[in-house]
Formats: sequence, structure tokens, C-alpha cells
Amino acid sequence: MAAPIDPETRAAALADTLAGMSVNAASKKHGVSRRALMEWREQSGLGAPVPQTPVREQIWAEVDLYLLEALQTMRAHLRIGRDEAWIKDHDTAGLAALHNAIAEKVARMVEVEEAATMGAEPTPIRQAG
Repeated sequence: MAAPIDPETRAAALADTLAGMSVNAASKKHGVSRRALMEWREQSGLGAPVPQTPVREQIWAEVDLYLLEALQTMRAHLRIGRDEAWIKDHDTAGLAALHNAIAEKVARMVEVEEAATMGAEPTPIRQAG
């Protein structure tokens, strides 16, 4: 059985993870196991650590690029949908289904991104009913 960790060490390790230090780095710095530090985070209501800022920024940059491309695709769908000759020659059900699927994903991603910037839980734009 391992010796109990003093509260100061526990608090310092938790504080380091809250300040953005990785769990691995904080566990090495304070001489505690990674598993113990993760358990302390759970017990403290902190949950899983948030990725460090550079990774988080990269993730949001990718989300922004995805949203931009999705919106550009939807704009192209709208242009195609106004072309009467194209509509007469093609089955529009597939285009409509794709457009709706992208629109739902974009709406959800915007909800999540908006909630993340406000530090809140995402709330659905449309309630399932």
C-alpha cells in the first residue's frame, strides 16, 4: 500500500493541471502517479484535463476550417438548387439530404463552439420532440 500523499502535494498537482500543465508532467513534478492525479481530478469535480492551449487552438482552427468549408458547400448547393435546368435533369432528393445533413452538423458545431467560448454546456438549437 502506498503512503498517503499530503494535501499540499495534492493541491499543488491539481493546481498545475488547472494551469494547463499536462497530467503526465504534473505527476512527474510532484512525484505522484498519473492514475492518482486523474482520480483526484475526478473527485474534485474537474473531470478529464482540457488539452493544452496549443492543441486546443489547433482543434478549434480545424473546426473553423470545417465550418467554413461546410458553409461554402451549402452555398454551392443553394446555387445548384436555383438552376432549373439542373433540377429537371437530376434527382434532387440526394442533394437535399446531403444539404440537410451538413446543416445539422454545422448547427451542432456552432452550438458547441459557442458554448465553449462562454464556458457553458451546449444547448440544442432545436429540441427533439
